[in-house]
Amino acid sequence: MKNVPIEYFGFAFAGLNLISGIISLYAHKIDKKIKEKNVLALILIIAVLTYILLANINAGLILALFLPSLYQIDRALITVSISNMINKVTFSHHRATVISIKSFLVNLNQMIFLPIFGIIADQYGLLKSYNILAIFIFIFAGFSLIHFRKLKFEHQCNSFKHQEIDT
Repeated sequence: MKNVPIEYFGFAFAGLNLISGIISLYAHKIDKKIKEKNVLALILIIAVLTYILLANINAGLILALFLPSLYQIDRALITVSISNMINKVTFSHHRATVISIKSFLVNLNQMIFLPIFGIIADQYGLLKSYNILAIFIFIFAGFSLIHFRKLKFEHQCNSFKHQEIDT
């Protein structure tokens, strides 16, 4: 894999983005079929598993193509699922602000953490940085998932209270 001509990288990235686009088309159906909280858990599992496998398995050609594809599936699911959840729990007059804040936080996280993982990769190697990234994702995404479930429960309770007041 070290001697892959640079011309093939464009095809690889185009293929990976095509996979992400196709999954995005079906993400709404996946969301409905396995429920929101399960989709978030699935996204967490796929992300952590992808980085652990990248770090710890001597990848042949098939696995080297499959693991980035798995990550693209995860990327497509999270984008659509989070947008759906924001649309469901946010009042329409606040939605643009919430979406802007979400976008800001995603980009801020990338700005902060990508250089950190780059430094880790430079000092300890790419495979070690994948392991650290998997641990980091597991801790912070797991915490977010627990917090989301708590918020979801509170939102449902508040919705129920509003329905009682309306009747």
